[in-house]
Amino acid sequence: MLAAMAYNGNRMAEMLGDRRASVIYQCYSKAKGEKVTKIKKSPSSEEWKKSVAKKAVERNLETGQGAPADLDQEDLDEEIDIVINRFEELLDFDDSDVDENLDV
Repeated sequence: MLAAMAYNGNRMAEMLGDRRASVIYQCYSKAKGEKVTKIKKSPSSEEWKKSVAKKAVERNLETGQGAPADLDQEDLDEEIDIVINRFEELLDFDDSDVDENLDV
């Protein structure tokens, strides 16, 4: 997710003209077997990274360590019981169910 945000931020800076080409050079590419043109660009603004980090720290201070939606053990046990019961229903293969569904 952060990599996609960084890529999009760099592309936006290029379109706005904030990130310009500083060096253009040619080098040999082993994969292509020919010379390719490389473009080095100036660094873009990384304010968005500072903003994400600041919000994460603030959220951590508000909610404390651990999961933000900290459920108590009783709620977790109830959810696990529901899932186990559903699996048991799905895995219960009675012959009576098969006979009712067959129109032979």
